[in-house]
Amino acid sequence: SIGTPTAGGYTVPAPLMVEFIDNLRNAAVVLAAGGVIVPMTSKTLDIARLDTDPTPSWRSEAGTVSQSDAVFSQVQLDAQDLAVEVVTSRELAQDSTNLEAILMRSFIQTFAVELDRVALVGSGSAPEPEGVLNATGVTEIDLGGTTMTRYQSLVALRRDVQKANASPNAWIMNNTTESELAGLEATDNQPLQPPRYFSELELFASEGVPDDEGTGTDESPVFLGKWSDLLIGLREDTTIQLNPFLRAGNGQVSWFVHLRADIQLARPASFGRLIGCTGLA
Repeated sequence: SIGTPTAGGYTVPAPLMVEFIDNLRNAAVVLAAGGVIVPMTSKTLDIARLDTDPTPSWRSEAGTVSQSDAVFSQVQLDAQDLAVEVVTSRELAQDSTNLEAILMRSFIQTFAVELDRVALVGSGSAPEPEGVLNATGVTEIDLGGTTMTRYQSLVALRRDVQKANASPNAWIMNNTTESELAGLEATDNQPLQPPRYFSELELFASEGVPDDEGTGTDESPVFLGKWSDLLIGLREDTTIQLNPFLRAGNGQVSWFVHLRADIQLARPASFGRLIGCTGLA
C-alpha cells in the first residue's frame, strides 16, 4: 500500500487516502449526526452565514410587501493542520504483515475523536478551530455546576433552540452522560422513561465530548443541533507518509499523518449547549 518516494518519504496512494476519509466520516460522531464536509481547494474558503432570519408579514390585496432583511455575514474556513508522528522499529515495519492496517485503524479512530472534540469544544485559539461550545450565537443553558435528576433541562434546551427557528435533529454527549441518562430511575426504582420530546431525536455519544470541564473538572456539556449547519472544511492534500530516513540512525521509521481542516457554523442559532452539568443521579 506504499507508493512512490516523495520528499524523502512514501505517501499513501490516492485510493487509500479516499478510504481513510470515508472511514473517518463513519467514525466521527459530528459527521454521523449530519455535519457537512466542505472540500477546500486552497488553504482558505469564504462562505456566507445567516445571522438573522427575515420576518414575513401579512398583506392586503394589492398592498405593499413589507421589507425585512435577512442579516448575513461572511466567515472563512482556514485549514489548520492536525498531525501526529508514530515511530516504529525498522524491523517491525519490515516484518509485520498487518502493521499498516493496525496503524490505519488507529489513525482513523484517534483523528475522528479529535475532530469531534474540536468541532464541539474547540477553543478557537489558533491553531485550534472553534467549536460549538465557544461559538457566539448558540443557545445556552447553564446549570451552574449542578447534577441533573430528570430530563427537564434537556427538554428546555430543545424548546429554546426551536424558538430560534431551528429544527434540531440530534443530541451529542459524552459516553458517561449517555450511560447516566440510561440509568436514571423513577421513585419506584424503575428506569425513568425519557419523554418523547427528548427521545425522538437521534442520540450520539463521543469521547470527543470532555467530562472534565468547569472549576471542579467534573462537568460535561451536552450539545443539540441541526448538524447539517456544522461545516467541516477539509483540505484536499491530507496525507499519510512513511519516512524511513528521518530516524534511520536509531533503526526506526516514522509515520506522519496530516489532516488539514477547519470548523464553522453556517447558522449558530441552529445549535444549543447545556453546560455546568456535573452528571446525572
